Amino acid sequence: MQSKKTPNADLESKRGIMFLIGLLVALAMTYLIFNYETPTPTFEQVTIDIPAQSLDISEIDFSP
Repeated sequence: MQSKKTPNADLESKRGIMFLIGLLVALAMTYLIFNYETPTPTFEQVTIDIPAQSLDISEIDFSP
């Protein structure tokens, strides 16, 4: 039986270059992941002034 595939549809000839491209992509992703630095958060000093309130306690009742 004769093969009906055309030489353009045969991917076996491109097998080596596709392997090298996949290897290059995997190595590039590994390199980028190991060199990724998370940004450090910055904190600002915030001061809140709350006005003091005076409480006048005239009598305390402890009866049940």
